[in-house]
Amino acid sequence: LEQQIPPSAGWHPRELAVLTHELGGMVRRLRVRHDDLEQQVVERTAALQTSETHFRQLIEHGSDLIIGLDSSLMISYASPSHQAQLGYTQDELLGRSAEAFIHPDDAASMRRRLENKLSEQSRTKGDPIEFRILQADGGWRWLEAVTTAAPPGLAFSAVINSRDITQRKAS
Repeated sequence: LEQQIPPSAGWHPRELAVLTHELGGMVRRLRVRHDDLEQQVVERTAALQTSETHFRQLIEHGSDLIIGLDSSLMISYASPSHQAQLGYTQDELLGRSAEAFIHPDDAASMRRRLENKLSEQSRTKGDPIEFRILQADGGWRWLEAVTTAAPPGLAFSAVINSRDITQRKAS
């Protein structure tokens, strides 16, 4: 805007003044819009952080077991509740095959269910499945679980949400 346009360019000084005024107005409007967008980013980032904290608290303090599996059924995420419910730390689970923890009588049906869920790529949850899982102390617990394909962008392909139904099965 501050550059001089040579007279040979054919611009009349009045035209240049109007053009400079219009361009200045556009620049001001763009700066205001830019500031508005920056404020929206700040607000949305704060809302996202609040939401993330909320859901992290639900997962970290909930009793449901949440597992993330990769396409070869290796555990790539395990909620902290596994320690309280089954006696395993997250580090003891990560990188291990989920099948290593499933009762041999339940392993084939569970594998089929997981492979089907991975192949369909649907984020709808499947029907609940009941199976036994090995506790760290060597005992078995009954779980009821639903599986879903993980949303894109996560480090795993499937999510299993489970809850202990051992008492229900005993009665």
